Amino acid sequence: MRISGRMLLEGLAAAVFIAAGLLGMALVARVGFIGVGIVGALIWFVCVRIELNSDSPIDVVRSPDLFARLVRERQSRPSAEKAAMRLEKSMLARSLPFFRYLGIGLAVIGFGVFLVFRV
Repeated sequence: MRISGRMLLEGLAAAVFIAAGLLGMALVARVGFIGVGIVGALIWFVCVRIELNSDSPIDVVRSPDLFARLVRERQSRPSAEKAAMRLEKSMLARSLPFFRYLGIGLAVIGFGVFLVFRV
């Protein structure tokens, strides 16, 4: 039987979910629910950073020349490369809300349960 790319990705996703669940259980056992809250806040922070910096250039100094050069470069790309970039952005836009809500949920559950048990 030949393994397709989809089956391989589904297996990888299942392995990542199992590893994340084990990590979450280990965090709760070792540090308590504050660890789950911190991990959720970190996931949420990374998602917000990705959303805010999706179209901006990566540089220390953001000058008008840098933005102008970026726009000229985008306009001079071949249409196939533009389509690939649009596809990549659309895939990111579809998957990012899931991880953002996952981070928010973990942060609320972790910090909420921590506060309930501490107060």
